[in-house]
Amino acid sequence: MTVNPPAEELQISGAGSNGADILVPAPDAANGIPKEAEDSDDDADEDYPAVAAEDGAPKKKKNRKRKPKKKTKQKVQTDPPSIPISQLFPNNTYPKGEEVEYQDENRYRTTDEEKRHLDKLNSDFLSDYRQAAEAHRQVRQWAQRSIKPGQTLLEIANGIEDTARRLVGHDGLTEGDSLIAGMGFPTGLNIDNIVAHYSPNATCKTVLGQNNVLKVDIGIHVGGRIVDSAFTMAFDPMYDNLLAAVKDATNTGVREAGIDVRVGELGGYIQEAMESYECEINGTVHPIKAIRNLCGHTILPYSIHGSKNVPLIKTNDMTKMEEGDVFAIETFGSTGSGRYVEAGEVSHYALRRDAHPANLTLSSARSVLGAIKKNFSTIPFCRRYLDRIGQEKYLFGLNHLVKAGIVEDYPPLVEKQGTYTAQFEHLILTPTIRTMAGIAEQLIEKLNAVEAGIFEGQDATRQQLALAARKLFHKLETKEEKTMRLAIEEPIMFSVLQNLIDIGLFEGWAAAGGGEKDVNELAKLSKKDMEPELLCHQLRLMAANHIIQETANDRYASTPYSIAIGDKSTQVASGLRIRTDHVAPCAMHWPDFLAKTNYRKPLDDKASCYIDTFPEKKSFFERCSANPVHQESFSSFMDVWAKGKRPWPEFYDTQALLDGADLSDGSPFVVDVGGHHGIDLMRVAEKHPDLPDGSLVLEDLPEVVGSVKLTTSKIRTVAHDLFEEGVEQPVKGARAYFMHAVLHDWSDKTSVKILKQIGAVMKRGYSKVLINDIVIPSEGASCYQAAMDCLVLQASANERTEAVWSKVIKDAGLKLVKYYPDGRGYESVIEAELP
Repeated sequence: MTVNPPAEELQISGAGSNGADILVPAPDAANGIPKEAEDSDDDADEDYPAVAAEDGAPKKKKNRKRKPKKKTKQKVQTDPPSIPISQLFPNNTYPKGEEVEYQDENRYRTTDEEKRHLDKLNSDFLSDYRQAAEAHRQVRQWAQRSIKPGQTLLEIANGIEDTARRLVGHDGLTEGDSLIAGMGFPTGLNIDNIVAHYSPNATCKTVLGQNNVLKVDIGIHVGGRIVDSAFTMAFDPMYDNLLAAVKDATNTGVREAGIDVRVGELGGYIQEAMESYECEINGTVHPIKAIRNLCGHTILPYSIHGSKNVPLIKTNDMTKMEEGDVFAIETFGSTGSGRYVEAGEVSHYALRRDAHPANLTLSSARSVLGAIKKNFSTIPFCRRYLDRIGQEKYLFGLNHLVKAGIVEDYPPLVEKQGTYTAQFEHLILTPTIRTMAGIAEQLIEKLNAVEAGIFEGQDATRQQLALAARKLFHKLETKEEKTMRLAIEEPIMFSVLQNLIDIGLFEGWAAAGGGEKDVNELAKLSKKDMEPELLCHQLRLMAANHIIQETANDRYASTPYSIAIGDKSTQVASGLRIRTDHVAPCAMHWPDFLAKTNYRKPLDDKASCYIDTFPEKKSFFERCSANPVHQESFSSFMDVWAKGKRPWPEFYDTQALLDGADLSDGSPFVVDVGGHHGIDLMRVAEKHPDLPDGSLVLEDLPEVVGSVKLTTSKIRTVAHDLFEEGVEQPVKGARAYFMHAVLHDWSDKTSVKILKQIGAVMKRGYSKVLINDIVIPSEGASCYQAAMDCLVLQASANERTEAVWSKVIKDAGLKLVKYYPDGRGYESVIEAELP
């Protein structure tokens, strides 16, 4: 629920968050109980109670043979939820929220032993909070699944509240039962311009419509520890930006909150986030405004609001968040004026803490006051709650209590008619550790909704998100999980994948059109007669690694990647084999090789780890030349790899290069040295369709260019071995000599030799050398860059920093002109020329 700023009269209002969980701190014990209790085993010593004898003295306890423990099947929640949370977590080890340690000058709160001990002494409330939080999470998720247009608000409210009471194990029908655990306040169901504080009374006939924006405000307590959270639902996507704005504001508030934060400044962060949005509704664009006369608030035991507020706009309030505070960080946004007024039928009430009911002469008022004290105390309630405990004809007495200042009433808070409002909230606790689970739940939901296809035309954004996701994965992965992944999961995954490629499973599946099939059908699609049972074991691993998708027991569906593996034209399957033919054996030999060379950086191309690994004792390219299978896996991988990179004409100005070229006498425009199958030249031809025939030259070993299938006359091939003694560069005076991922295969010494050979045929002031390769940053190298560096290092080569590239280019007698990065953190084009 929410509160107004101090200047306003109203003290409580409803709020919450879509997917927010209780944010609770955790003591040293992993689940919130002292270590001693956690380690005890009540069943280990069968301490049977004494039985009274006839003379009243207790009988001596007999030594009984210990019986083996029976394994009890863990209970699973029903749908709708009905099993009490305490039965799902019988040892009171309720789920914790995410723990966020204090930083900087507050770090002592988590490192000082005495401080942690004092916090632990006051941590008994954690179990209650976590139980309430788990109940709230399950009720909230059920409500989000079940609420649909066409339901009455009364149906929705009763469904939520009945479910909540079942989960905390207290129906509130006996006197005082709802004070043990139950509803923390009446369920708020606020439609459209109604901001907060509306809960249907028994006579409410309102039906939820398809075009409504519904704010669902739920409060659950255990032992007076109230978990306050809500979410907003809309069934028409035109309201999406309204919801996104308020959700962003709440998440910003949670992120910026913490010990010693001033609430006035926090309000500024919230306002800035929310009011950066606008929402188009029925053709009209509305700026989203923070509702400035509402606030977040602290929560006290059995009371939904405390003395501190969190404004939704920037103010001069210097109040600090302090250790031990329980804050509801909630925000409200509107397409209207950004202010509410009180209007409508009242449903919310609460007994005032400072009430003094000394001279109540009205009997109905005394009667209802007694019922309020015994069943709700200072927890907010509504008229429906009085109805269900059997109170009758109480409204006159209740209104009398309101006028007497003993009970506070909270009318609905409404914006102007025709506007729409939304609300979201998280709860944070600030003792030793600040925690939050709702953020994690929302993040999981968002991550699961992401598909690569939504980034069409925004590949840089896609890669940034992928990098962030990879970083998140490594942050969350424990040392045990990382060890398991590196030692077992990844090696086994590839061996199984290669086996399924070898038996033709993916090829047969792709030829059959992909789709969903059972294990027996997939076994028949394979070229080899593999037992379905054996195949089943391997398909599970493929599904776990998202190569394919598991749809049911022993049923699997293809994915775009599995189809690509099976489609020979993509070269994915043959490219994957580079791991078996080249990478894996050399990688396994690397530790032994370094030990043998006394851990010195390999610099000699003719004495590399690669040569030392294989019995042929040949270099990488010599092995490829001698074995067509090895050549195919390398060539296929290179083609797949090249297709995944950003085309170099997109980040290097080939038009400027062309403008300065003289091709009138048939001189070449670009020579692709070591160009393999010509993908990079094809990209130049596509960008410049008016190039003369033969102006693009693909240059590589005879066996490579002999296998190239060209689709344009603008490209011609020239066979050339860079290392053939006495043979110079055959193509002279070109406008540019381009090399993509060539020099990284060779040592600095050999790379200088290659560049000198090219420099000897260049025209001064005209020709350029364009090196499309990795440039490793001085710090913060990507996984891709660092992995490629270590890979080529095993061939006595290396990826290079700017400083090393500068030296290599200078040693070759060239002048470095400029670096052109691809904008993705993969590679750059390095431009050089004759000095």
